[in-house]
Amino acid sequence: LQELKEEQRILSQTGGEGSMMRLQAIDKEIRKLESGNADVSGDPNQERLVGGGRTDFNFQSYMSKVAEKESAGSGGYKAIGGSGKLYLGKYQMGSAALEDAGMLRVGSYDRDGADAWKKDSNWVGVSGHREFLNSPGIQDRAFKRYTMRNKSTLMKAGVISKDSDSGTVAGYLAASHLLGAQSIIDDKMNEADGFGTRGTEYFNLGAASQGSANLLPSGGGTTSG
Repeated sequence: LQELKEEQRILSQTGGEGSMMRLQAIDKEIRKLESGNADVSGDPNQERLVGGGRTDFNFQSYMSKVAEKESAGSGGYKAIGGSGKLYLGKYQMGSAALEDAGMLRVGSYDRDGADAWKKDSNWVGVSGHREFLNSPGIQDRAFKRYTMRNKSTLMKAGVISKDSDSGTVAGYLAASHLLGAQSIIDDKMNEADGFGTRGTEYFNLGAASQGSANLLPSGGGTTSG
């Protein structure tokens, strides 16, 4: 709730059509939470939620593991890194992920590619990447929205299901964070990012965040929920 109110405050000072649309959605979420009528079964703002179906998903642990891998020792929330210095913040989100999370205007990535976040006019809710880097709460929410979008995409493709255990869900979500959900759907888990980090390594990291021993071998392979 506090994170929502922080984002509401920043958006109210920003203006613009995109900001107004997001403000309306935030207002609705706040009213639900304050009235006690919110459905949090799929809300990543809760530290624990149902990740797949059989077990509780510890989102806070998942966030911490991904952040530790992405930006520990390189600046945390203020980090600019990754291949080509094109990824931002604690969770090292690039332009495509930021657009999926609602932080960049729709079409920004198609038009400007990986450099889309460098244009202040592409941002929604903040004045540009500098404000994003200085806003931990907004970064956390962007990561959560992006994660839930990936989860929905993976579920629609049948990669995970409501019966998948939390370790499997976290594994596929972490691999999707590295490579994109479509790469996971296309069975490209063994591909690597610009630094040579493979999706299988991130799968193991995600699974471990839930205390799961159901890990993929570092050289590839598949698992089922």
